[in-house]
Amino acid sequence: MSTPSGTNTRAHSEVQSGVHLRRTDENAAEIEALFGRYGGPVGVPGVLGGLDRQATQVPVPGLAVAWGFTWDEEDRVDGGWWPQGITNSAHVPGVDRRLVVTSWYAKDDRGSRITVVDLDTLRYRHVLLVVPELRAGRVVLRPLAVHAGGLVWAGPYLYVAGTRRGLFTCRMDDIVEVEPGEESFGHRFVLPVRFAYDAQHDRDQMRYSFLSLDRSTEVPHLVAGEYGRDEMTRRIVRYPLDPGTYDLRADQDGVSRPVSFDD
Repeated sequence: MSTPSGTNTRAHSEVQSGVHLRRTDENAAEIEALFGRYGGPVGVPGVLGGLDRQATQVPVPGLAVAWGFTWDEEDRVDGGWWPQGITNSAHVPGVDRRLVVTSWYAKDDRGSRITVVDLDTLRYRHVLLVVPELRAGRVVLRPLAVHAGGLVWAGPYLYVAGTRRGLFTCRMDDIVEVEPGEESFGHRFVLPVRFAYDAQHDRDQMRYSFLSLDRSTEVPHLVAGEYGRDEMTRRIVRYPLDPGTYDLRADQDGVSRPVSFDD
């Protein structure tokens, strides 16, 4: 059997071994109930209208770095939240402001969140990631408890790395403004998970630790990799995206399979 150029036999055999993602059903009813409870979504424009924190430009070491920024003092000293992944709006249709989105995870029960940063003003706001659930006819919010080590904002979707669980997918238009309180851990804005891509495999499980978007070809690709220490694997996979919808391309059986697998 021949192998694609630039792909060794082991990498090609790993693709065939069964690492793949399977999309779950959408949380459509739950999200509609969330919209009904709070008056509908506000999306990214709603967050941009309520940026409440100020970052500061700072010098950053590195030969290729022009500049960087640091969070406000409250976030810098907060030991409960840990910054992780980063993405931006550079290739998102309909967004005319230069935005950076970062992810954070909490080591307690608050789950994970994103931060939307306006690069022109360095104003920013935190948005809690949630999984809406219907209980006795009422929608409740459960925090998304993942490490959120990687992010990709592609088209309407925000892909969030879920390590051994796969990927969690939100639509940025689904951001909702809520009353800050115990359920939202003080956040005024929440972003519900619309569906997930469950990580499945025949043998060695893939860990989706970090993410990137490759637009170097006509068909964009979602690139995912593993963080590993000692004897842990450190693999990278590439999944093709539909260039019109930015959904992961799927086979007739509803499974998304990587086109390359580098070990």
